[in-house]
Amino acid sequence: ASTSRASRNSRASLCHDVDHPGNTNSFEVNSETKLALVHNDLSVLENHHAHTTFLILREPRCNIFSNLERENYRSIKSTIVQAILATDMTTHFEVCKRLDGRTEPFYDRSSKADRQEVVNVLIHSSDLSGQTFPTPVAAVWEGRISAEFQAQAEREQKAGLPVAPFMKNLDDPVVRANNQVNFIEFVLVPWWRSVCRMFPGLREMGCFDNLINNRKHHAERAKMLQPQQGGAAAAASAADASGDSKTEKDTLSVASADRSSSNATDSFAAAASAGQHLRHEASASSVSSFSGMDDDDGDDDGVY
Repeated sequence: ASTSRASRNSRASLCHDVDHPGNTNSFEVNSETKLALVHNDLSVLENHHAHTTFLILREPRCNIFSNLERENYRSIKSTIVQAILATDMTTHFEVCKRLDGRTEPFYDRSSKADRQEVVNVLIHSSDLSGQTFPTPVAAVWEGRISAEFQAQAEREQKAGLPVAPFMKNLDDPVVRANNQVNFIEFVLVPWWRSVCRMFPGLREMGCFDNLINNRKHHAERAKMLQPQQGGAAAAASAADASGDSKTEKDTLSVASADRSSSNATDSFAAAASAGQHLRHEASASSVSSFSGMDDDDGDDDGVY
C-alpha cells in the first residue's frame, strides 16, 4: 500500500523490453529458439520480458517489493505481467477497435478490468511512442529499428528462413521512408487518435501533431529521393502529407482510400507486422497521467 500508483505502473514501463535480443517473435518461432520452446511460441519475447523482470526482482538487492504482504505482491505482479504481455502487437488492432468504441467517461474507475486496461494502454502507447516525438528524435528511433530489422533479415537469409516484406531492402532510404508512412498511417494514427481522446493531455503535449508531422516528413522524403516512381498511391500519400498536419480528418480519409488498393493492403500488413518489434523508451508522463486515479473499490489489488 505504501508503493505509489505511479511507481507501480512505471515498473511495467521500465521492464517491458528487458533483455530484448533485438529480433522479433517470428524470428524466435521460425528459428525454434530456446525462448520459443520455453514459451510455447506464444508471445515469446513478452513472456521473456515478464519472466526476466521477476527473476531480477527475486534478487534481495533488487526486490523493491520485499516489504509487501504476499497477497498485495501477487496482485502487483499480475498487473505488471499483464501490462507487459499487452505490448504484443498481435492484440493491437483488437484493442484499438475496442478503444475506438469507448465513450466518455471511457473507463469505470471502480472496475478492476478497466483499470488494468488503462495501464495496458499506457504501457503499449509508450512502446509505440517513437514517432510521437519531434522529427529529429523520431528519426533516431526509425534509424535504430531499421538497423535491427536489417540485421535480422541478414540472419534469416543466411539460415534460409522467411524474411518479412518490411525487412527487405532497408538499405534503400525510399523503402524505409515508405515503411514509416504506412506504419504511421495504418497502425499509429488509429491508436493515438483513441488514446489522445481518452487522455487529452497527450494531444496537448503534441503527440498527435508530431505523429502527423512525421508522416509528412517521411512521405516528402520518399518523394524527394525517388520523384519518378511511386504511382498513384505515392501521389495520394504525398498530397495528404502536404496538407495541414493538424487536420486529422484528411489523414484518415487518405488512409481509407489507400486501403482500397492491393498495394496499400500489402503495405498495411507489413506495417502491422513491423509493430510487433517496435521498441521505444517508456513515456514517464503517460504513466504518470494515470497515477492519480482513485482506487474506488477500496481493495489494494495493485491495479491503478
